[in-house]
Amino acid sequence: MPLVLHWLASMTPEVRAEVGDKAFLLGQLRQRGYPVLPGFVIATSMLPEFLLRSGIELPELATLPSDRPSPLQALARQLRRALLAAELPAAWLQSLVTACETMSSPVLLFRPSLSLEHGTPPAHLLLAQWCWQQPDAIAHGLKQTWAELLRARSLFYWQRLGLTWQQLHLAVLVQPARDAIASGTATSRGRLWQFQATRGLALSQERGETIPDTYQVEAATGRWQQRRGGHQSRIYRLRTRPPAVSADCVEIMALNEHDSLPMAITPDQQQQLLAIAVRLNADGVDVPGWEWLATPVALETEIILTQLHDQNPLVQSTSTAGPGSLRLLGIGAAPGQAIAPACLLAGIQKHWQSIPPNCILVIDHITPDWLPLLEQAAGLVIEQGGTTSHGAIVARELGIPAVVGLADATQHLHNGDRLAIDGTSGEVCLLSSPSPATPPTSGLTLPSRANEPPATAVTGPTVALSTQLWVNLSQPSAIAHAVTLPVRGVGLLRAELMMLRLLRAHDLAWWLQHPIMLSDHLARLLECFAAAFAPRPVFYRSTDWRAPEFPLLPGTRAALNPLLGVRGTYSYQVCPELFAAELTALAAVQKTCGNLSLILPFVRSVEEFEQARDRVEQAGLLALPDFQLWFAAEVPSALFLLPDYVRAGAQGVAIGSNDLTQLLLGADRDDPSLSQTLTDNHPVVWQAIQQLIRSAQSAGIPCSVCGQAPVKWPELVDLLVNWGITAISVEPTAVLSMYQAIAAAEQRLRRTNF
Repeated sequence: MPLVLHWLASMTPEVRAEVGDKAFLLGQLRQRGYPVLPGFVIATSMLPEFLLRSGIELPELATLPSDRPSPLQALARQLRRALLAAELPAAWLQSLVTACETMSSPVLLFRPSLSLEHGTPPAHLLLAQWCWQQPDAIAHGLKQTWAELLRARSLFYWQRLGLTWQQLHLAVLVQPARDAIASGTATSRGRLWQFQATRGLALSQERGETIPDTYQVEAATGRWQQRRGGHQSRIYRLRTRPPAVSADCVEIMALNEHDSLPMAITPDQQQQLLAIAVRLNADGVDVPGWEWLATPVALETEIILTQLHDQNPLVQSTSTAGPGSLRLLGIGAAPGQAIAPACLLAGIQKHWQSIPPNCILVIDHITPDWLPLLEQAAGLVIEQGGTTSHGAIVARELGIPAVVGLADATQHLHNGDRLAIDGTSGEVCLLSSPSPATPPTSGLTLPSRANEPPATAVTGPTVALSTQLWVNLSQPSAIAHAVTLPVRGVGLLRAELMMLRLLRAHDLAWWLQHPIMLSDHLARLLECFAAAFAPRPVFYRSTDWRAPEFPLLPGTRAALNPLLGVRGTYSYQVCPELFAAELTALAAVQKTCGNLSLILPFVRSVEEFEQARDRVEQAGLLALPDFQLWFAAEVPSALFLLPDYVRAGAQGVAIGSNDLTQLLLGADRDDPSLSQTLTDNHPVVWQAIQQLIRSAQSAGIPCSVCGQAPVKWPELVDLLVNWGITAISVEPTAVLSMYQAIAAAEQRLRRTNF
């Protein structure tokens, strides 16, 4: 069979099944005179033919171990390696090279164009590939694009949709690559159009490395209502020529954090985007969203349409979202996507035992009695709170998509509504009828892309890191996956979240009246983590019992400002029984496992630390081998008192960037209106972190950072490595991407020093 190609400029409706939906729609627009780059499509029949010729057999999707991440990822690697190692038929390669030469571009873009028997994959589930205009690179680019079908996250999705290989039709759109001044998305939101823009190629936005600029305009009047700047630390651009045949086509330019940058697109470019939106609407092209880039042409800039979404990426068929469908936008707090029925937890309803599994929990605010429900939930929508709230933290740890800060969600949504949520973009879509692709009582949750490395990166650790990488945990159900990750240990085991299971049985007051039972149960929980990770260290952060997220400690009353009330290490003086039970459990497990250490939370003063240290010593922990006593630098006073803490017996310091940020900037981290502007990328926060690292080095103690800051701001990783941080501890979904970020930062540092 010869290589079958279809050109955008001449494709007809009869070939839609052979070219995939995305390529077909772009072809139709190019033929109508829209700004779409030329190109051709490698037909869907070519991949099955290539697998047949190469002797590669794909296992039945229904038999894949999708409930076990490690075996699924190992199988995906095996299949991808086999595909990439197979030779492209010589006649195919000649036809492909000849077609590519007609586009006269040094760099080519291979974009997946997929059709399914039912369902629609989320945007960017299958990643595009760039390659140089060279025969070997072209062959590899095509195989890399085909191999996207076999990534672990893709296999997981196909199986959960109930598909077979015969129902998956992957074509490949080949176009000349264009460099971008800016790129972004356009979305129809009822009476408004919303444009999002980021500088350079769209990779920084696709990978969640940037907060794009946002522009809103009234569809009826063309009146611009809002222009809001975002944040960007790096720009992706095409290379002009390869420094070596194997070099990446894309290079990264870092931005200076302190530079004041203009908006990503000019007023003229904004008008060009608006003109395209108006024309699409006038021509009856009913699409909820499209993607674009602004590319330099002579002395001007041209807006190019790069993709259209023929339906919302989360909606599974064109019949599921009718004219009355509703889309709400909150704050993405835990990556991933899910489609499931809504379960409303609002008002005085407290019958959590009757909540069905695999639903999307919709709640005004989350309290500890609801957190255990996340283990059986498909997703989470919260009206209040930010990305560092406990609900968001637990959701990320368990790999459950979550959207927070969605005001009035409980007013717009109802029990049984079928929802599609995207925990990366923060979008919640109300589907007007149950999707035929999944049973009404079950939910579909996609694994976060953060669980897998980027397409161009290695799939596991290949170099030893000088900077230690640790993982944050609290839920026993996350242990099985976490122990397989390339981490040196647990850098933060959150006590109060770990104890949630105990609170489901009895309230805290009951447990404190039965201290022996409490310490026994805590020891069993601790042993789950310590034994699983041994001999790798596990740093247990003792309870930071903060109202209103948790019930009041016995003997305390509600504070006017819970953030600054009875919490952290000070609470051990007010309610000594709880800390005593923790220390008893720690001593018991340390004697058998030998890999536990303790971090004291939210320490306000040296006197607080000394009182807690004395109790740790009385429990016999300081005499046990390999046990260390650390304190958490979450209160700004630690910037000045760190040497005093060391003299008082602190053996290490863990920087908690979440609390440190809100106290330095005076901004409640759980207030969505503040948590999106006064963030942990503020220069003051980074200067404070640098000062703490330098002080720890001078005092001769290790220093880790345990907050969300390094995950949200990749450029901070380079600075942390340069400053000499001992360890970075992140949630499981961010481990692999953080591993690669640290490795790259250390490599750059070695080159600089050399």
